[in-house]
Amino acid sequence: MKKNEYPGLFLRVKSTVIDSIIIVIFMVITTDIFSNFENVPNYII
Repeated sequence: MKKNEYPGLFLRVKSTVIDSIIIVIFMVITTDIFSNFENVPNYII
């Protein structure tokens, strides 16, 4: 049976940082899109 080799701590931290940066970029883009709406009806809130 072949033994699994898991990535080291440095690769895990690096991938977590990259994932966090991507999530923050998507959050900023989404916030910018929603900030363009000025008149939102009350029934949507």
